[in-house]
Amino acid sequence: MGEKRREELLSCSENSEKCIEFVANLRREHHTKFGDFKNGKGRKLISTVSEIIQELNSKQLDSFWLGLKTLSINGLGQISSNVLDEENIDDNIQNEENKEIPFQVLEAVCIFLLSTVRLDNQTPNKDMLQILILLHGSLFDLYDVRPVLASCICTICVEWWNKNFASKEQICLNVITHQLRLFLCKDQRDKLSSICSMQGCLTLFDFKRKQISALENEDATEENYAKSVIEELREMLLSSFKYPLLLCKAEGRKFLSSVFLLHKELMKDAHQVIMDNIKHKFSLEQAEGLGNIYFQSWRSASQEMKESFEEICIQDLMYRAVHSPCVKEFNLFLPLKTMLSSIVCHKGGLEVRHMITRLYNPIIWRSLKANNAMVRANASKLLLDAFPLEEEDSNRPRVAENEEFMQRQYNAMNDMLMDVCPRVRVIGIFGLCNVLHMYWDAIPPHVIAILTRKLYNDLAFDATVHVRQAVFQATIVLLDTPCAHPLLAKLLPPCLEKCLHDINEKVRIAVAEVLLGVKQTSTIEFWSVCPIQNIIAQLEVDGMPVSKRLAKLLFRSFIPENKPVQVWVERCMNFFKREVNAARKFYSLVDKDLTVQEIGDFLNMIGTFVYNCVSATLQQENSSVMDTSSTTNSNDSQNSTSTTPCNTTVIEDDVLAALLDTSCILWKSLDHRTSTSKSSTKMREMMKKIMVTYSRVLHVCFKVSNDERTLNAILLLTSYLPPGSLPVFSKSVLPKLRSLPDDAPPSYYTMLIKCLCSWGWIKQLLGLIQEWLTESLEGTLDESSLDNQGPGETNDSRSTNTRRSARLSKSSVQENDSQSDEKNDGSKRKKKTVSFTVKPQHRPDQALKYLKVFMEIQMSCSYSALEIPQCVQLLLTIAKILEKCQVETLSRLSSSSKTDDSEIWVDNLLVEGIVRRCSVLSIIYLHQKNKRKDADSSEADDDHLNNDVPIDEFKYMIKWFGVVIKKYESTTKTQKSDLNNSILSNQTSSSAFISRLSLYRQLFNSTLQIFLDFLSCGIEVFEEVEDVVLQFCSSGASLIEYIEQLLRILLQLDEHKILQKEMKRKNVDGEEQTLVDDDDKRNVKIVDIFDRILTTLLQHARQNPDSFMQVFRQKVKQSLRTMVRQQNLVHFIHPNDVWYDVLMKKIISAIMVDLFHQLRSNQNFLARDIISDLPSFSACILPVLCATYGETAYICQSTIPILAKEESDSTEQNDHTLLIFAHLLYTLSINGKNPTAAEDCINTLCEELEGFDKILSKVKSKNVESSKDGESCNKLSQEGEDEDVDAEAAGGILVLEEPGHPDLFMNDEEFMI
Repeated sequence: MGEKRREELLSCSENSEKCIEFVANLRREHHTKFGDFKNGKGRKLISTVSEIIQELNSKQLDSFWLGLKTLSINGLGQISSNVLDEENIDDNIQNEENKEIPFQVLEAVCIFLLSTVRLDNQTPNKDMLQILILLHGSLFDLYDVRPVLASCICTICVEWWNKNFASKEQICLNVITHQLRLFLCKDQRDKLSSICSMQGCLTLFDFKRKQISALENEDATEENYAKSVIEELREMLLSSFKYPLLLCKAEGRKFLSSVFLLHKELMKDAHQVIMDNIKHKFSLEQAEGLGNIYFQSWRSASQEMKESFEEICIQDLMYRAVHSPCVKEFNLFLPLKTMLSSIVCHKGGLEVRHMITRLYNPIIWRSLKANNAMVRANASKLLLDAFPLEEEDSNRPRVAENEEFMQRQYNAMNDMLMDVCPRVRVIGIFGLCNVLHMYWDAIPPHVIAILTRKLYNDLAFDATVHVRQAVFQATIVLLDTPCAHPLLAKLLPPCLEKCLHDINEKVRIAVAEVLLGVKQTSTIEFWSVCPIQNIIAQLEVDGMPVSKRLAKLLFRSFIPENKPVQVWVERCMNFFKREVNAARKFYSLVDKDLTVQEIGDFLNMIGTFVYNCVSATLQQENSSVMDTSSTTNSNDSQNSTSTTPCNTTVIEDDVLAALLDTSCILWKSLDHRTSTSKSSTKMREMMKKIMVTYSRVLHVCFKVSNDERTLNAILLLTSYLPPGSLPVFSKSVLPKLRSLPDDAPPSYYTMLIKCLCSWGWIKQLLGLIQEWLTESLEGTLDESSLDNQGPGETNDSRSTNTRRSARLSKSSVQENDSQSDEKNDGSKRKKKTVSFTVKPQHRPDQALKYLKVFMEIQMSCSYSALEIPQCVQLLLTIAKILEKCQVETLSRLSSSSKTDDSEIWVDNLLVEGIVRRCSVLSIIYLHQKNKRKDADSSEADDDHLNNDVPIDEFKYMIKWFGVVIKKYESTTKTQKSDLNNSILSNQTSSSAFISRLSLYRQLFNSTLQIFLDFLSCGIEVFEEVEDVVLQFCSSGASLIEYIEQLLRILLQLDEHKILQKEMKRKNVDGEEQTLVDDDDKRNVKIVDIFDRILTTLLQHARQNPDSFMQVFRQKVKQSLRTMVRQQNLVHFIHPNDVWYDVLMKKIISAIMVDLFHQLRSNQNFLARDIISDLPSFSACILPVLCATYGETAYICQSTIPILAKEESDSTEQNDHTLLIFAHLLYTLSINGKNPTAAEDCINTLCEELEGFDKILSKVKSKNVESSKDGESCNKLSQEGEDEDVDAEAAGGILVLEEPGHPDLFMNDEEFMI
């Protein structure tokens, strides 16, 4: 069998048919395809062919490869001729088969080549090399028509190179070029290993002359071809530095480091490519990889190349890092510093340390004294990162010079701490503490003392917040240095004692973190560096971020570990006696750090202690009253007193309230944990024990509760217990609510209502509310209509005192005598039956208060009452009753007489009733909507889904508000007409109008808030709200009073519009869709509303500039900024969306109007260098509009040029409009977030608009003249925050040309349109 195979193999070199047939048989035998040489079957095929070839002698091998060379030459010739004559040959099956024959021959030849190359002791002959050279030369052409064949040729050449066969230099150029092309352009990542294995061939090419040194003696054609291939290879090598995969893998970094050292010109070009792409192409992780590549290249370079690499690459990198911008929008310094850090981290080696010092010396010291603060900051970071720098001669006995050089670095650190720029001081603080942490033992003690004293004596009280914060943040690093603890124990006490009460919260947080760090050390006690009374005082008054840390600091001081619970209670008592509010806050913050068992034991111990103390108090009171009692009773009293623990004392009222508050806090945490986890038998027994304990505690506490705080805590604890634990109290809750006076404290009835809700007695509470509202609305309003018939008639029910209307009347007791015959004795008995009649009560105010508290409680417990269908029905009934408030409101708005002061339903109660009705309906609607989503189809007909609130209820409310707006318009018109005709002469009609106007204001404020709640809940009334809000904005009402609600409604409408557009885009399978007609109509309405709001703000800013600043900060800024930000994001994702363009144009137009009026009213108005010096409207709006680098670029590159072009068409307004744009762009070019974009916009307008350059030069010249008398102001805050800076003119006069006629200047609305 082996002989036959050998003969078949030898016959393959005779003709192509036998060659193709032989390989086809082998592939069928091994069930593999050509090119599958990496799997098991492919390797087995190659191994079979290798065994056959190995049996051939040298003569047979020479004959075999000679024949294959002839077949290869003929095959390549046929392929080239087929490609040339492809258009002239008719396509048929025979021609297609003929075209495949040369490819099959070459595939067979590749199999033979690969099998021979993989033999261990086989030396390739001359013919075999010539075949491979032919295939290598045709590699690019073969890839275009047969990629698998080209891949096989590359595999053969790579293995030839790896086995170091003869003439390997002639088969590497096309291969590595082809592999790089596939890796970079086709993203074939499996080619990386073969590229790295052949990286040694790159040294064969002269990239400067772009030719192969081995081919210098060839003819010109081959030389030109090689030059073109090398040129392509050179470009791909440079492109490989931008490929992220090479930077992340170790073998890729090794390959790139070898590329650096191929030639000086290639090194320079590669470094330039990296610098050009460092900001936009590379992440910090990839920048770190680049730094490792630089270090590997430097370490493996020869002495000559090392010097060139240091000068061309590393030193240039240092120079760029020192002078690179380090701002939020364009931070080029960070990736450059990351690259340098990858080199500096190897400074443990002496040679590396000398190199860093040698290269930094001409740069770093000069930069530390530069005028530019950013350069000083960058240089400071780099010096501190590279510390300590060491000169090359420092290893010689030149101690004085070395100490002088180190002292120079210490002086530089001292200069950083004293720098005028806060940013440099912050860098110096962090850098100094890191240096001290790493080199404490190597730095002289006197240097450490001087620098640290400057930290805690000076910089800890710096005027800049970030500097003070940095001092304490860096102190945490020093706390990890044990050698620094003795010094810190002396320096920290006077510093922390004062800085704990710093005015800025960030500083206080940092101080609290330092105290926590001190607590972790074993050598410093935190109370020794900061007095405990200061910590407690700050815990009481500070916010949650600081208080949480201070509570964590004191946790084990008041709840010590491995101590009995009695100690916890004693320390709790002492804490409350020292500072009540701080103790209550402490226990409200540390409950999460306690386990369930610890909370249970703590609660039991507090309850036992409170019970014993209160019982002792009651016994003392009883003993003082019973002084005249008998001796027996006195002895009994003494015996009962002796049962009290000996450590029980009379408890003070404040401490009692505090302990009960603590119990409420702990119980709430315990209740939350037990409800979210599976309760075990032990946990249930613990809860049962706690309930028994506190039922006894509350029973005695009710007898001594004298203040509101104690009573509230008792009632809250009562709500956690079942009603059967306190039967007397639980039965009296509802009567107490019924009989409470109108001026009862809200905290009291809130606790009572909370008890009813926790016990599940919700229907009784809602029944009481329904009863009061029904009596007041159906009775009182009907009676009030009868009262209007006669002026002398009075309603006695209105004068009834309603404070104690729930008291039972003795006259209502009825006695009924009845006789019953008894069958046993036949005697007659008289039986008395007693019944009580409660007078109807008209208490709508109290009913609305209870309803509001009930809804707030339900909101905190996820509306558990809405799960009960009867409660939902009661709420719907209450909402139906409150609907009469809307009818009565319209009636009063239509009446020309003043509302009677004796009315139970006064105006504010009617408005409150409308608000409560809408809140009830919206909450029920939202709850049922969520239920409907979660319910399955089988549960869709459940009872709790039958009480749905129809959407028409909300639409009715919106239409009702539209009627109110119409009545307001007619009322104001009538009033103006009466004023003009002097009809309004009596005080009655005047007071009636004022009363109605006050009612209108209450309605507007409340109803807009109701609409905002509708939209926030997702109720589908967006179009209706949009229409009625537009109607309101056009009604003539003072919109500035309701500007916050209007902007928030507009924001909700805008978010809904964005979601609707996203849904439409998804419906068309992700294709980009332009605005349809329906969207355009809606956009017009939103634009109209936004126009009205901008006009209102503009008018208010011009009339009251001081109050406008406050109104803008409190009511406008956040909503407007949110709208601009989300529209900018939508426009970034979908550039075809035009709403962002419209929004920007409207706001810029309003700013132009503001500047227009300022220029008209003040001819001496100069262009401002900072935005805060602009008129109040522009100074507030512009930072919100251009808060980021990208937003400013869009305004300057798109919005302003379009507006300028549109406005320039008006011949009358041309010069004045251009002057406005000149002022605006001048300010943005100096004080904007993106000055470059503003400069580009200026250049564009100078080219496109005639006369703009002259106007701009005039503005600049006037500003230059005036700037000689003053200095420019500070830069704009990074986040667009407004600064209260007085806008004072710097001097000089900017003369405005007088308009041609008085009507030239338009009003606000005309200008914006």
